[in-house]
Parts: sequence; C-alpha cells; structure tokens
Amino acid sequence: MPIGKSWIELNRSTSEYFDGVERFIDYAFTHNRFGDSKIFCLCAKCNNRYRRVRSEVQEHLVCKGMKQGYTTWHCHGVNEESDDESEIDSEPHDSQNDDMRN
Repeated sequence: MPIGKSWIELNRSTSEYFDGVERFIDYAFTHNRFGDSKIFCLCAKCNNRYRRVRSEVQEHLVCKGMKQGYTTWHCHGVNEESDDESEIDSEPHDSQNDDMRN
C-alpha cells in the first residue's frame, strides 16, 4: 500500500501529521534492513545519523520535525532499484541529492 508524503509539510500539531508519522514508522520498521528494534531517526536533529527505537523516533518527529528534503526514504526501506519506490515516492524529489548518494 502506498504511503503518501503530504503529511511531511503539515503543522506538527495536526492529526494528519501524527497519522503520517505512524504510517511512516510502521513502514520503516516493517522494512528494517537490520531486523532489530531500531531505525535511523530522520528528525531534523538526528538527520539519519542515529538509530533509535520506535517511541524515540515518534517523539523526535513530533517534537523536532522531519529532516528537510528527505522524501526518498533510502534509509527506511526504499532503494533506487526497488519497485516499492514508485509506490512510496510519488512526489518529486531533489535530483541533486540523488547525485550525492552515487
């Protein structure tokens, strides 16, 4: 099932933002490549550098917001060769960031 990303730009106090965080976290933990209880935290402060448990990621996304421009979730179950990307990344993303990853 595709995960929309429109919630990313919403005010963090809205129910739509909370719902988006929950859907994202569910997806990320389902597709966790390490198979454990932590994922990279994509909040503005952690910036995909630290792996955290579900409750910490949720708290960080609600309190600190999501990393700006992170719309291709390559650290959270989506890679460029994956068929899933077309379902998940339905919005345009910055191709300059793609060049930096290669």
